[in-house]
Amino acid sequence: MVSMYIRPLWVAILIWSIGVCATSGGEFYVAPNGDDANPGTKQQPFASLTRARDAVRQFKKADSTEDIVVLLRGGVYHLTETVVFTLEDSGSLNQTITYAAYPDETPVLSAGVPAAQWKKLSPYHALNEGTLTAKQR
Repeated sequence: MVSMYIRPLWVAILIWSIGVCATSGGEFYVAPNGDDANPGTKQQPFASLTRARDAVRQFKKADSTEDIVVLLRGGVYHLTETVVFTLEDSGSLNQTITYAAYPDETPVLSAGVPAAQWKKLSPYHALNEGTLTAKQR
């Protein structure tokens, strides 16, 4: 009866450990064409910096001595929200944490939104339309 409950627990722990430790030591990879459900390996990278940060936090709890490196593959990462790093994300005297571009590649973190369907108006046009305030005049 007890083994019936232990087996699913063991499988869950094994799956979790593969997800956290499937990378080579403390190396994690992020790529624009990745997936945040991936384990963060070179062959199966994460898609977001946020997911990589969370994996680093998990790894750090499991091993507080091995150095950690997060390598961002080249391409554009469209950020829809701010990526927040706290003291929890810092290294220590015994462990460094490095976020870097993959060698010879250029990752671009962009939170910009394309401006579509706009046209430039002259200041005189805005003045004549009455859209400038007294302070702007």
